[in-house]
Amino acid sequence: MSEHRQHGRVPAILLVLLLGASMGVTLTAATHPEATHVDSPTFDGATNLPPPAAGVFGTASAVASTSAVGSSFSARPATSGPGYGSVAETLDFINDTLLHGNFTSVEDGVEPMQAAADVAHGVLFVADAGSSTVSVVNTTNGTVTGRIVLTGVPVALTVDPALNELLVVTTPAPALGEDSGNVTVIVATTDDVSAHIPLNGTPDAATFDSATGNLYVSLEDAADVPVVNLTTDSVQTSVPLDYPSAAIAYDPTNGEIYVASDVSSNVSVIQGSNNSLVAVLGVGSEPDGIQTLAGTNFVYVADRGADLLTILDGSDNEVVSSVPLSFGPNALAADSAVGLVFAVNTTGNDMAAINYRTQTVITTTGVGIGPTGLAFDSANGDLYVADSSSDNVTVVDAAARTTTGTIQLGLVPVASAYDRAANELGVVFSDENSLWIYNATTDVRILSLAVGIDPVAVAYDLKNECFYVANDGSSSVTVFNGSTDALATTVPVASGPDALAYASAYDYIFVADGNLAPATSAITEIDGANNQVVGTLPVGSDDPVSSLVYDATNGNLYAGAAHSIVVVDPTSRAVVSSIHDDQNASILAVDPTSGEVLASSRLNLLGGFNGNLSIIDPATNQVLTNLSIADCTSGIDFDSQVGLAYVSSACTNVVSVVNVSEATVVGTLSVGVDPAGISDDGAGGQVFVTDTGSATLSIVTLPNIGRYPVEFSEHGLPSAQSWTVTMSGHQVSSTATSLVIVEPDGTFQFNVTAVAGYAATPNASSVSVQDAFASVTIAFAPLPPTYAVLFQETGLPSGANWSVLWGSSKNVTSDGTSLTIDSGNGTFAWTVSTVAGYAATTLKSSATVAGAPLTINLTFQATNSVSGSTGASGLAAYGAVVGYGIAGVAALVGAVAGAALGRGRARGPSSGTPPPEPVASAPDASAVEPPPPA
Repeated sequence: MSEHRQHGRVPAILLVLLLGASMGVTLTAATHPEATHVDSPTFDGATNLPPPAAGVFGTASAVASTSAVGSSFSARPATSGPGYGSVAETLDFINDTLLHGNFTSVEDGVEPMQAAADVAHGVLFVADAGSSTVSVVNTTNGTVTGRIVLTGVPVALTVDPALNELLVVTTPAPALGEDSGNVTVIVATTDDVSAHIPLNGTPDAATFDSATGNLYVSLEDAADVPVVNLTTDSVQTSVPLDYPSAAIAYDPTNGEIYVASDVSSNVSVIQGSNNSLVAVLGVGSEPDGIQTLAGTNFVYVADRGADLLTILDGSDNEVVSSVPLSFGPNALAADSAVGLVFAVNTTGNDMAAINYRTQTVITTTGVGIGPTGLAFDSANGDLYVADSSSDNVTVVDAAARTTTGTIQLGLVPVASAYDRAANELGVVFSDENSLWIYNATTDVRILSLAVGIDPVAVAYDLKNECFYVANDGSSSVTVFNGSTDALATTVPVASGPDALAYASAYDYIFVADGNLAPATSAITEIDGANNQVVGTLPVGSDDPVSSLVYDATNGNLYAGAAHSIVVVDPTSRAVVSSIHDDQNASILAVDPTSGEVLASSRLNLLGGFNGNLSIIDPATNQVLTNLSIADCTSGIDFDSQVGLAYVSSACTNVVSVVNVSEATVVGTLSVGVDPAGISDDGAGGQVFVTDTGSATLSIVTLPNIGRYPVEFSEHGLPSAQSWTVTMSGHQVSSTATSLVIVEPDGTFQFNVTAVAGYAATPNASSVSVQDAFASVTIAFAPLPPTYAVLFQETGLPSGANWSVLWGSSKNVTSDGTSLTIDSGNGTFAWTVSTVAGYAATTLKSSATVAGAPLTINLTFQATNSVSGSTGASGLAAYGAVVGYGIAGVAALVGAVAGAALGRGRARGPSSGTPPPEPVASAPDASAVEPPPPA
């Protein structure tokens, strides 16, 4: 997808209001670590850590001495009842779609089932059944370069090298109104869908016939094989069989197609040149895979029910032998260069290499969990195993039969942070080593940025408008400038940064180095003014720091280690206190109003799950109270605008909501699978939860101050037809049957962009949003056909304007010799306009349109008129004037003027001052008055 954007900034007055409302607010972007944001005036950034800026938080000692625990909540909204919010929408990262309410996709979200190698372009395509996508993998570096979103579940892939197309067979998608399978044709070099071919049944596999250019599809619920013509993108014919089928393969040696039926335990043979059934062969039991090998004339059948590899001779289509296996194979691949056939063992998580000459199993190679598909790349000699349960592809060197790498397909979002200046959300993905930026209003991804290895945390600096990403695997911090949408720099830090905290009182980013040796854990200081490391702070813990938060009320940093929470004073650069913690790997947040620190953890010391939230007094660093919450907490955020803490639970898939001032749990929210990081928008409207297990973002909206999805649903358009809705300046398009635009409470006007050949009802209206999801249904109806009515004229001078009124409302003008009117069927009256000096021989008439274009010829003739006179004498006068030329016209005008003057004098002098007497001069023939008219 395109990631180009125009960066919009918040108006100055709005930014001032936002800053004023949020001054002194701490925003926590939490995951395994916590990233904390505090707004305050900019500091100049000295080499040594400066004291906090005066006038905002005061000095650390003064604030700490007057801090009142649990105070200053009187102005906050009430949190009783449902006031803590709900999951209003879910952003599915894999499909890049926004869904209403709390949506949970399959765990891990991908579930690769099959793969196909595009040898010519060095690309591997993987069918992801769990997410209805195709992952596009660069086989050179083993990275996912893109995902193609489908409308059904992909079950088979093949590549047509002649047409440079990827052919994806999908099962029906009832939710999208599809009741049969499809073949989706994709341009392999651009990943653009070029055709969508319906099938009469549910497909299970497919094979490409390189001799005829046809695609053959096996159907699990119909006893025939559709033959798809890829030139016309249509089903050309179907070959009838006795039973439904489960696998299919093309043999380039004899031009035949082999179709395995797991119901009848036989293999049907189709001649590709004439699509005739030429043989039916009995094999083992429940054949579930089939593979041909060019140049050998042998066909290999995976008999899953009999634990056999059955071998057919393609020259006479006879069963020649079988190889016993210790498992039921269900996917095959072959490499003729090394003389091996490979069979996948789905339940054993391995793959057997079979020497087809000696018909023996020679080695077994371990792969991922639940392998279901195989693809061989003859260009690099690698096998690619689609591991459905571990969401990855295992790469195996076919010649050496050893695993050389793993390609992770699933998305693992681990943390997020909100950019209030640009209204954007940054989400970190640990598996893709990337930072994705989303428009927080439309929830549309606008760019992606490669960061370091294994990013685990993200923080945002409101002053320099930069995102900071902690890269645990590459010991660095990536700095992305949100105002310029560009990588600012990469800052090397000590080993394994696990947590970030931002304090704008210093304009510093603090980085917790989590993988140092015992007793050497430290906090690195990065100056936000120049993004340089300016020093380190001691932690004095034998355990690595996994969480970090800055408390603006006392100026201290709180570092969560395995068995304690270490309190560090950045000004004195010393450890102030250590709070004993019976928990393990504490995660932290802070209430910026009271300064209370919130601490929870994933595990307790005995290794069991923990469901505890501690509230710590910042003045004494003592635990005030412990609250029981959902087990195995994984992320925490305090929304200072509403006084609520949100704590995620990885094992129960919920978020506990805590009223910190009252020390009570007010409710829980169901979210996605394995929720981790939590952040909020700083305005009390939304809380963002990254769900690592389902690759989603749960968006929690608070009543009265949040935003809610408005879902537009259409019916009547063809499948995959694009349509667009515009509302409040947000223009959203979709090729699915629904789209979502998110708005706050209010009434909003919307418009539906016209789709050629269809009328939308309504095409413009309004919708009201009142603390809840809203929906609008758009009905598209085909417009009646129209036909071109062509009017052609002769007789008018070049460039003359003329027009025709068709019926009672269509009026078309032209300055050429023709004009066209689009009309439906029927009989219509028409009228031709008058043109100065010309008239049509037929001014009015009628015509009938009956399912075909129509042509009407018009003739214009010059009329006999000058200055309004008509008739033969007028036409003669017009000709005389033309004949005179310029001089003649001047003389005629003078004569006419003289005649008028003479007529005036004959009537006698007019009232008023008399004209002066004429001066005598020689007679002028041109001035002689003509005689008065008779």
